Amino acid sequence: MPLNSGINYATMGRMEGKGTRMTPAAKRRIKKVFGRADLIALVAKETDNSHDNVAVILDSIINAIITNLGEDNTVRITGFGTFTIRTRPGRTTTLPHRKNRPIYLPPRRIVKFTLSKRLRDTLNDE
Repeated sequence: MPLNSGINYATMGRMEGKGTRMTPAAKRRIKKVFGRADLIALVAKETDNSHDNVAVILDSIINAIITNLGEDNTVRITGFGTFTIRTRPGRTTTLPHRKNRPIYLPPRRIVKFTLSKRLRDTLNDE
């Protein structure tokens, strides 16, 4: 549950700026986003630490994950999941709005996240 007082809907910015009004039913279907600021506030509250200290720690963790993934290392966080680097092979495809002319998409490195058993069980526990 987000700790900030404002409504933080995932698509609210895209939907409201175009003159559309969201019905109450549409608002119920949109999930709230638990963002970086919410995570910092929650951890700061639970650990009796300052927001600034928690923000520095979170940035350090994220930078360590990014650095290790950039070096093709696997990052495993017990109880949460595993980040691995995969290479998506290059392929030829067509874009319908370009008169079906074939284009080549080069190989790309992507991050794959695999849930830990604990997280998977938590999400699927009903």
